[in-house]
Amino acid sequence: MLELVIPGGGLPNRYPQPVRVRERALGRLLVDEAHNNRYTGLAGAFLERLRQGGVDASAGDWPWTLQALQETDLLVAAVPEPGFSLTPATFAAHELEALARWVRDGGRVLLAGGLDPDGGRHGVDQLNRILTALGAHLRFRAEPLEAGAPAVGTRDTPGDPAARIVRVVRGLGAGAQLYLRRPSALGLQEGPLSRGAVLPDGVDVLAWGGAGDAGEEMALVARERVGAGSVTLVVAPTYSPYEHGQRGFDDASFEDGLVGALLARP
Repeated sequence: MLELVIPGGGLPNRYPQPVRVRERALGRLLVDEAHNNRYTGLAGAFLERLRQGGVDASAGDWPWTLQALQETDLLVAAVPEPGFSLTPATFAAHELEALARWVRDGGRVLLAGGLDPDGGRHGVDQLNRILTALGAHLRFRAEPLEAGAPAVGTRDTPGDPAARIVRVVRGLGAGAQLYLRRPSALGLQEGPLSRGAVLPDGVDVLAWGGAGDAGEEMALVARERVGAGSVTLVVAPTYSPYEHGQRGFDDASFEDGLVGALLARP
């Protein structure tokens, strides 16, 4: 029995009021910072908000091993960026092997894509190496997301020619307005992942986005079952101050909803 002690007042110290006690954290989340990931070192506010909500959230800059992965429930890996870095911008073969085994055994990984600043496809190719190692149908495409409108010249966003304003029109976070920097399109091995595409078994689109309630819809978040686990693709990271610092956008609440959905057991 749990008793709440209220000092003073002379009131009886027993109340017929249920108190919910959390036996453990809602889940263990790790943000990968070991592969020159976009926004390395900029996930502090995101992690703190998750911790306040009951998630055991942290960042790590160590190579992936099966032992380390088994200590987490959800791994978040943003697109590796080419160029100078203090950590490798590629995934080693032994890391991919450890990740594939962990996911097949029930692990969950969230991959955040995006285009390289110089227009190359290094990051997309690296994330697709993960998807190949997992035997997944989903892929990142080295081309811009078509949904949404350019964010250049708006009052509340900087002049980033590759940034887009995207409204979630269906699925997780419907109605949310997102600010996305250099988002990449999602696809399947066979081609684009757009409305009307035939989805293989185990693949679901969790969020569709567009410029508004009408027009062509493009996948923003897609998830695929892999063994007892899953891999989820999002078109770009949404958890840095670059997105959360934009007034009038819902990136923070969207990211929280996405993490909550992925930590929840199906």
